[in-house]
Amino acid sequence: MVTAKYRILRTADVVLIAALLAVAGAFWFAPGVLGGAPGDTVLVMRGGVEYASLPLREDAALDVTLPDGTVTNTVRITGGKVFMEYASCPDGLCLRHGALRGGRDVIVCLPNAVTVEATGGGDGVDAVVK
Repeated sequence: MVTAKYRILRTADVVLIAALLAVAGAFWFAPGVLGGAPGDTVLVMRGGVEYASLPLREDAALDVTLPDGTVTNTVRITGGKVFMEYASCPDGLCLRHGALRGGRDVIVCLPNAVTVEATGGGDGVDAVVK
């Protein structure tokens, strides 16, 4: 008869794993919950040039179009959040990005060269280095 000489997981191991998962979960969910300082303006860029600047406090929809009138993206502002509602690009990654509330994040539609950023709010200082 063979007896187990070593236990694979001890109580301290389980506690350590649970604590590490809790810390990892906090880092995973905190940016989405906190979202940075709320922005005042939604800045939409197409091809590196400002396409539109809209107030974040007012609900609106903006179609980003090519010079021939073809709609490439639709940006929607609802309830102080901005998100990409439509994109003609093949992968649609920008559609799955989620809503922006603060100025620390940017939605990018690379195939259509469209970026959306909530700007303003706060004091405009990201960091101070001495």
